[in-house]
Amino acid sequence: MNEFLNMLINLVYKILPLKEEQNPYLNDYLDSLIIQLKGALDTYPYLKTNTQYISIINTVQYFYNNDFTVKQCKREVFKCIKTIKQIKGGV
Repeated sequence: MNEFLNMLINLVYKILPLKEEQNPYLNDYLDSLIIQLKGALDTYPYLKTNTQYISIINTVQYFYNNDFTVKQCKREVFKCIKTIKQIKGGV
């Protein structure tokens, strides 16, 4: 699971430059990331009850479904990264 969480840090971080560049494929990227996040719930059942992990899914889903500023993106991306690191520490 640690390898997955390390990869997840990079995947979540990539949201920020895509937003800053106003990349037209940001929503496609977010959709793919949501698939990864939800798929991990089956691969790693521990995550199903981890409220921190659910918070990450909620944030990425918000990005997918709503407009957001670069400032909001930056704040939430770094918050998600911090949360992933906390999950890694607890595993």
